[in-house]
Amino acid sequence: MKKSIIIIASLLVVFFTSHNTLQAQTMVKGESVATLGIGLGAWTTAFTTSETPLIIAGYETGIKDNFGPGNLSVGGNIAYKSGNYSFWDSKWSYTYVAVVGRASWHPHFLQSDTWDVYTGLSLGYYFIGTGSSTTDLDDGGIGVGGLEFATHVGARYNFSENWGAFAELGFGLGVIKVGAAYKF
Repeated sequence: MKKSIIIIASLLVVFFTSHNTLQAQTMVKGESVATLGIGLGAWTTAFTTSETPLIIAGYETGIKDNFGPGNLSVGGNIAYKSGNYSFWDSKWSYTYVAVVGRASWHPHFLQSDTWDVYTGLSLGYYFIGTGSSTTDLDDGGIGVGGLEFATHVGARYNFSENWGAFAELGFGLGVIKVGAAYKF
């Protein structure tokens, strides 16, 4: 948890203290961004013995300039998480996969020369597959799925013309998401 706080604090310092000569970073029609990051604050159990972080890959493209006082982009995310946990003599494992579409609005009045601020919604589907075994029984596993609804507010900072970092707060695919972004 301390490592996560240090990463988030470092990204925030970079967002608010960097002053370089990049042009305004509002996502515009035809511009695309690919992201790869981790989601922190995703669900877990108290009995987890090993677990991957929530890994999120995403893609977004600008589709409409001047959508009100901002620009509109659409895209999607794929998320993955797995873990193993045990309680007494029982052992469980799970795999979580989510595929969501998302739309983001990038307001003009919150832009600077170095970063892009945005907010939006996501809707998609998640699937959780589980398996368990005890000393007496192996159930073979079960699976459940349902709608994934998420909200987000975030910022992206570009270190160069193409490479940058992003941080998002939201509900759904983790409470905090951080990672790298590639603009093309």
